[in-house]
Amino acid sequence: MTKKSDAFEQQIHRLHELAEGNDAEVTWNDRIPDPDNPEQPRQIDVSIRRGDTLTIVECRLHKEPQDVNWIEEIIGRRISLRAHSAIAVSASGFTHGAIKKAQAHGIFLRDLDQLMAEEIATWGCLISMTVYYYQFENLAIGLHFDTESIHKLDMAKAAEELRIYPGRQSLFNATTRELDSLKLLTVEKEQRKSVNFRIRTRLEDFRVCGEPVLDVEFSGTARLVEQALEIPSVAVYRNPVDSHRNTSVVIQRTSLGETGTVVQDGYRVATVLDLSVLKLPPNSQFIYLRTAANKEVDMDSFEILGAAEGLYATSGPMTVTFTHAPT
Repeated sequence: MTKKSDAFEQQIHRLHELAEGNDAEVTWNDRIPDPDNPEQPRQIDVSIRRGDTLTIVECRLHKEPQDVNWIEEIIGRRISLRAHSAIAVSASGFTHGAIKKAQAHGIFLRDLDQLMAEEIATWGCLISMTVYYYQFENLAIGLHFDTESIHKLDMAKAAEELRIYPGRQSLFNATTRELDSLKLLTVEKEQRKSVNFRIRTRLEDFRVCGEPVLDVEFSGTARLVEQALEIPSVAVYRNPVDSHRNTSVVIQRTSLGETGTVVQDGYRVATVLDLSVLKLPPNSQFIYLRTAANKEVDMDSFEILGAAEGLYATSGPMTVTFTHAPT
């Protein structure tokens, strides 16, 4: 299973969470005990439980339309698991034979019908997403030691230690807090300018080449940058045999692909953003995400993925100096 297919299944999971409401339990990547062999769980892409009823949802993110063989697999899985119903979701549609087989055996089909460019332009409710980040330049770190320590430093070893030092993020965090106090978000985009900063701090138990660093001076310039995520596609989640589009439920993809989407069911919205795939310039720090709609909506859920990676400042060049601690 690929990361893209995982993301696609999670989109369908969010969509059904919205559509089914609070009285249903919707689970992604479920493990259901096999009724004929309870010790052997069966993997289901998405399960929907309401009371004693079970619906299984199987998803395919392939380039070609799905054929009758896959539908027969789902028929067998529904029977084996004693499920009340089954839904087959294909990102690329179904063959004629697959549609006929599904209709004959009560398998519900869903695909994603892409809206054309002109339809997107006139779509009733596009949810815009804008990323804000600080971009740092001319960065310099001054490490202050006592007189005895300076002579014990191996510059090559020190450079490697600093490259992998996890406390580097602490310097960006401290700078970000200082920049936030300037309320740059309230300044119009056209009027924002680079800001000079200089902070002096002490990092707990910070050593270089085994020698204690008394304090650190971090300086440079920073500017607030906003980046709108483009919306290249909007897809209607629908029954492929319908003669007209049901535009109640849609998936809106941003320029981050499967990992940055908005799912809408009428006025209810679920949003997800994977920060780990967000591409920012060197020495940049994500700080804020803004969503906006052209009509009133209910944000049912808002999910941030990849925060462990995406909330760290990106790597980049900076000047490092070793000096005696200032008096």
